[in-house]
Amino acid sequence: MFFALGHVASSYAGGLNPAQALKSFTKTKSKLDGLTAKYKPFKDMAINNAGTLSPELQTNMRNLDNQIGGLSKKLDMFPSASPTDQIAMASSFKDDFKSVKKSTNGVTKSIKGLKLPKMTMPKM
Repeated sequence: MFFALGHVASSYAGGLNPAQALKSFTKTKSKLDGLTAKYKPFKDMAINNAGTLSPELQTNMRNLDNQIGGLSKKLDMFPSASPTDQIAMASSFKDDFKSVKKSTNGVTKSIKGLKLPKMTMPKM
């Protein structure tokens, strides 16, 4: 009996259970949607003024797009994944989102520092 209980306990990677994995997915999806909505006007402004962007900022924006795309793809795969895979995926959502948020903040700060024509920012 101990073996069976030990196996069940060890099957939940990082201490998450299926309900916690779903909660992590929902929270991360919502946060990522909000973050990308806030970043979009800055990205659009930079794209509209692409000729004035430094190569470093262009690279950072591409890298950020790849990060956002990677996390979005992972989130899109979550609902159809097996419960075990969902738990494994959810165990990294928090760190994945922190990394995307840090990159987004850096790129947004760089864009804000440019002398670009002002755009009307949508109200959130």
